[in-house]
Amino acid sequence: MKIRYSILAVALLVSAANYAQKSEIKALTKLTDKQSISEKDLASFIKNSDALSAMSGLSAEDQAAAEYFKTMQPVLKAFADYQKNPTSVAGIKQNLPIAKISEIVKKLADIKKNDPTAKKEYSAKVNQTFAQFESIVHQITMDSYKNSKLDEASVGFETLFDINNTKSEYLYNAAVLAHQNNKLDRAVTLYKNLLDSGYTGEAVYYKAVNKASGQEETFETKAARDKAIGTKVFEKPSEEKVASKRGEI
Repeated sequence: MKIRYSILAVALLVSAANYAQKSEIKALTKLTDKQSISEKDLASFIKNSDALSAMSGLSAEDQAAAEYFKTMQPVLKAFADYQKNPTSVAGIKQNLPIAKISEIVKKLADIKKNDPTAKKEYSAKVNQTFAQFESIVHQITMDSYKNSKLDEASVGFETLFDINNTKSEYLYNAAVLAHQNNKLDRAVTLYKNLLDSGYTGEAVYYKAVNKASGQEETFETKAARDKAIGTKVFEKPSEEKVASKRGEI
């Protein structure tokens, strides 16, 4: 009887632990899915993600969850700070410098690459995070560039490429700024990565003039430019072709 009771007790403990893990993950997922993050939400997220990370006996899937949510702590705080003041990134940079952002992005990319879940849940979560984070990191990077902090800006553009590797110009900018700042070893490595990726730098920029401001604006695609012309808000469509940069590199 004692053996049976012991087995039952262990089973109950395991069941309780599993329930606690799933409960923490559910609460954390709900917080990351919120459109607006309050200070109370942030405090709850940090508490719950720390609790999940401290749990023992996590499955591979729950361990991936723990790593993801723990890594997301400073990112969620950055989102909350940005919501308060989207016109300035000074506060975010103070708490989350570019070097730290680079580390976080690499960790998230690793979580995405090694996602053990059948439906690749955390790969999808990382993609969603990157989509939201890109504009903030771009703003932080440009702030460093405008303040002549070329090392920071170079790392920022490289990090942006890690976030969105469809935009090779990010990596090109990182290389150029390293070159300008006389960080030649870094510049050579970045330029080599560009060449190995097949980058040419050739592009076509689709432009049109905003009737209200009189300023020429650039659109990512011809379809987007043509659609803007159709609204009658823009006029004078034009195209600017950029020659290959491979020779320069």
